[in-house]
Amino acid sequence: MKRKLTYLLPGLALLVALPASSAEAPAPATAHVAVIVEDAEEALESLNAALSAASEAFMERYNAASEEDKPGMVPDYYKIGDSFTDRFLALAAEYPGTSEGRQALEFVLTQSTQSEARDKAMTAFLEHHGDDTEALTGLARTMLRASGATSAVRQLMAHAGLDADGKAIATYALAMQLKHDAEEAESDKARAKASAECIALLEACKAFDEVEMYPGYKTIAVAASGELYEMQHLQIGMVAPDIEGEDLDGIDFKLSDYRGKVVMLDFWGDW
Repeated sequence: MKRKLTYLLPGLALLVALPASSAEAPAPATAHVAVIVEDAEEALESLNAALSAASEAFMERYNAASEEDKPGMVPDYYKIGDSFTDRFLALAAEYPGTSEGRQALEFVLTQSTQSEARDKAMTAFLEHHGDDTEALTGLARTMLRASGATSAVRQLMAHAGLDADGKAIATYALAMQLKHDAEEAESDKARAKASAECIALLEACKAFDEVEMYPGYKTIAVAASGELYEMQHLQIGMVAPDIEGEDLDGIDFKLSDYRGKVVMLDFWGDW
């Protein structure tokens, strides 16, 4: 309510200062802005409530299902975001440039699996928030949570409004999109192409040793180094890195001792 009153009070003060004959004058612009803000807040709140209800309904069905049926239901959970994509895009179009419109676009960019919708959301974000450096850097971090959004992240990378930190984060985000593309590729050629570009971007990210992925989290350079090692050494068909240790009887062994045999490695930990 404080936020709405901040917009309304200047308009009220103006009305008090006007003579009685001006009582029917057009409403102040600040009052109009307040209505827009209030409408946008209510629209987003209503849409988020509907989304939560849909998610909760799915979880009720999932929890009631048999263990045998649950794995087959998982894809349906991810379809919930797609079912709300058009509604979030419509909200963003109705309230362009607002915080609520921005949040709606971010939902589409991270929760929708529809490439065309994500591209549309990115275009709208850059159009209405492209001069806000902080918002662009925040968007780059948001895209670290997305998958299958290569085209949208390329749009962001090409935007002139990104500052150095935003560019670094967007570069890493694009590398992660390409890694996903390589994993999902249907042909060796497509896999090789996506992998090669991903590796090149990760190499470039090693220079960003002062840019954090998220505030207080590891740097882009550290994250990229780990991903680069995985891309270059831990892919299907590659020789596994050697491992040395002791077996349950205290006898030293190396993974390479078992070359040519089927070996199951179980990695686990406590924390």
